Amino acid sequence: GSKEDERAHVHACIMQYLSVHSDPNTLRNGVSFIIDLSARNDDPKLKKQPKVGNEKLIQSFYQAIPQRPQIIMIAGCSLPTRAIVNVSIRLASVFIKQKILQRIHFVTVEDAVKYLGEGSAPGYTGRGKMEGGLERYGKWVEERLGGLPKPDL
Repeated sequence: GSKEDERAHVHACIMQYLSVHSDPNTLRNGVSFIIDLSARNDDPKLKKQPKVGNEKLIQSFYQAIPQRPQIIMIAGCSLPTRAIVNVSIRLASVFIKQKILQRIHFVTVEDAVKYLGEGSAPGYTGRGKMEGGLERYGKWVEERLGGLPKPDL
């Protein structure tokens, strides 16, 4: 949780945001947001990390980045988890517009892959081209950022 780590994290988030939104279609139409709660995510690297003390600061930064999800899919949700999520959504409906709530869909992982297209699915689904984890994702971010127009200063 050092200041240098926070700076690097914020910089990485901004670069990721710019790369995701670097094409006119995404800028105009927003993004698809998919949360995979399936058992495939039992990767030890994805387990909850111990708190370091800057979580509120980082969360406030995340909330400042507009994502504009046009569809929110919750994939691989067990029945008990789905019940908890439904109750949470009902509670949130007091504060959230109905059009946003209508964007939330429970789907299977297979349905999410069909929606995304197999080439966009993560490698752990067994269908995607996104093998290589963070290393491959870093290259994708660099490619997308490289396509942005550079202003003449």
